[in-house]
Amino acid sequence: MKRVRFALSILFVAAMAPLLSAGAAEFDVLVYDSTPSGVAASVAAAREGASVLLVQPDGHLGGLTSSGLSHTDFISFESLGGLWLDFMNRVEAHYRETYGEDSPQHRGCVRGGLYEPKVAEMVFREMLAEQDSIELRPHRRIVKALVAESEDGSPRVEEAVFVDDRDGSSETVRARIFIDASYEGDFLAAAKVPTRLGCEGREQYGESLAPPEPNDHVMAVNFRLMLTRDPALRIPMPAPERPRPEKFEGLVEAVRAGEIEPRSVTGEGWRIDDVVRARPVPNEKADINDRKGSSVSHKLVEELDGWCEADPEGRAELYELLRQHTLELFHFLRTDPRLPDWMREDAAEWGLEFAMVVTFIGIIVPLIRTRPMVVAAVVAGLGALLFDGLDNQMGLMVASLLGIVAGYIAEQTLPVSPEHTATPEEESA
Repeated sequence: MKRVRFALSILFVAAMAPLLSAGAAEFDVLVYDSTPSGVAASVAAAREGASVLLVQPDGHLGGLTSSGLSHTDFISFESLGGLWLDFMNRVEAHYRETYGEDSPQHRGCVRGGLYEPKVAEMVFREMLAEQDSIELRPHRRIVKALVAESEDGSPRVEEAVFVDDRDGSSETVRARIFIDASYEGDFLAAAKVPTRLGCEGREQYGESLAPPEPNDHVMAVNFRLMLTRDPALRIPMPAPERPRPEKFEGLVEAVRAGEIEPRSVTGEGWRIDDVVRARPVPNEKADINDRKGSSVSHKLVEELDGWCEADPEGRAELYELLRQHTLELFHFLRTDPRLPDWMREDAAEWGLEFAMVVTFIGIIVPLIRTRPMVVAAVVAGLGALLFDGLDNQMGLMVASLLGIVAGYIAEQTLPVSPEHTATPEEESA
């Protein structure tokens, strides 16, 4: 966490200008949301010669596949085909070419079926970039779909209005075909397509495993966490705002009853698979999922029923509710003294990946070219470490302001380096 604050403080000092967005246009196909199905629909349409606009609501490409769901479920390799097999082949090629044939990473990707989220997103971007007729527009959220009557009298979407949540600007896009590839069906809702949320009753379609009566519940939700135990990349998971260990008393009782035993399914270290399911992916990382039958859970069953129909602010609140619940569980596993040492130690070995280091080196360091900037960066970084005990936002703000002030003072007091005088050869060049 200290390293994250160090990097974020310097990022604040060396802030970058935002990018401008493109205007409205007309396309053969508009695909809403860049989930795996959205990427697949875009690539398939482009390969057939269509012009495609892929609209991305949150700026993140790849949906669950590039967000933690990295241990793919499938029955057999023989059952795979199409664009998904293309994706897997590219994943395997990446690990083979990057780390070598038969390397731990190459073997660990299991023919491309297991992967790190960043690799999944990289492959998706590669597949899109190969098609010149695909345009990707991030951070656009559907707000309205304009529906008209077609020749046969059926309703038809003719254009859609999107808003850029970064600056509030809007744009209208026309297309011949609209595809809703979102998980929530947001485009369908904007077009007022008749839908139903929840479960039908058993009698409606004769489903023996359906609930006896219909209800409004959607499926339970939990994060698919991507954690690492590599000390060079690992940062501790943040503490929850309000730990509530009483939520997980069932695990304490199960331990006391001898129902939880240490065992490993991921090689070295992971011994709590009876509590939280961990499945390995390359480079000492694991896809962390909820464990069916466990005495504790990081999923929420009914609390997120309102997600699909909530506005962005409402979804942000529900997201934070699930995030805090997840942090509470892992904080409990790491710290509760009633749990056995092996369980707490094992939970503490895993943390979030520190990807900020790459950002810091690749973007910020080249900008630090003068003595005042060096002073500002060093003071901001040291301030982040010094104020580590403060709230995240407050600590970052104080450290960043100290860096700015220190840089200004240095600019006013440090001697100016002699300017280089160009030679005639340099001027002519």
